[in-house]
Amino acid sequence: MNYIISMFLILFLKFDSFQNYDKKLYGVWNLIISSNYNSLFIDEEPAVKLIYEVGKKVLEFNANGMMNEYENNKSNSFECKIERDNIIVTYDNGSTIEKNYYFIGDTLIIESYEGNKLLKNKYIKEKLAF
Repeated sequence: MNYIISMFLILFLKFDSFQNYDKKLYGVWNLIISSNYNSLFIDEEPAVKLIYEVGKKVLEFNANGMMNEYENNKSNSFECKIERDNIIVTYDNGSTIEKNYYFIGDTLIIESYEGNKLLKNKYIKEKLAF
């Protein structure tokens, strides 16, 4: 009997973690490091590595399916669909791009490809005090 209860508890916790994984993405994220790799092998050093001041480039993910991007006093809003490991962004002209994302601790990593180059951005979450 204890085995069955333990199995239900494990299944519930797994299901709950799948449901809450995307919710961790919601909020305001500050870009801290942008790395551009010349090949798909990230074991090598990045060809270009830019370090940003906090607040220079900011992403905001909302639960209503919108992503806001703020950079140099300009803002853009895009529709986005968040899946298990992907963010699908739809631009105003109707084109879409799929970006992979994952977390390492409290750091959000977003990867995208431009041609044969891998672009890897690292973000930290902004803690807002009200």
